[in-house]
Amino acid sequence: MKDGWIPKFVQLVLVALFIGIGFVAGNDAGHPTVTVAQQPMSSGLLPRFISLAPEFATLLNGAVYELNGGGDLSGLVLPGNQVIPRFAVGFSLPPDYAPGTDVVLRVMWGNSRFNAVTCGYRVWVNGVSRFRPGGPPAYPYTLATFPNGQDEMTLVAPDISEQVRATTVTIAGKDFGGNNYFQPGDAISVLLARRADNVNDTCAGKMYVLGLDVTYQGLTAYLPLVMKP
Repeated sequence: MKDGWIPKFVQLVLVALFIGIGFVAGNDAGHPTVTVAQQPMSSGLLPRFISLAPEFATLLNGAVYELNGGGDLSGLVLPGNQVIPRFAVGFSLPPDYAPGTDVVLRVMWGNSRFNAVTCGYRVWVNGVSRFRPGGPPAYPYTLATFPNGQDEMTLVAPDISEQVRATTVTIAGKDFGGNNYFQPGDAISVLLARRADNVNDTCAGKMYVLGLDVTYQGLTAYLPLVMKP
């Protein structure tokens, strides 16, 4: 056994005891035991979720919000008797967003109880805007696509009243040159429309937007360190 080994070991034990006592004292005092908000974990990615309320969307060209009773749906309404009813939703990318990864907007939708007939809603990504402090706006609408790989798609409403379904709009995280298009802190606005004037839009009734949410890839280095108060 080398000289000085035991004193060093004792020192380490004492330091650990003092740290543990400090944590306990912090809890007893009703304060968080750790002051940092984030704890580095690894360099991986995890899907993260942002909920958006259709009630707070900006409504344009005849789009309205309906709160119905009885058995019918309530939600953001894109009617069939308007040319291009549309709505806009916005969100900011959190600090844990992984630059260069895709951002996915999910749209939950349904057809009215008064529209129980197989028909199609023609939907369109009418625009995407990106805002960043210190720079001009950008409009990457060509980077946004439905599951068919296009910026327009026909959603089939079945002959079942109040049927609820969902679709997605994927906004590519890189431009056509392979460069990162988004970074943490960017504000994004998405404008979606119903092409009621399109030959593929065969639903005479209303299309209801019932829910909206965003999924993005977050860096696990920003996993929160959860502590009891």
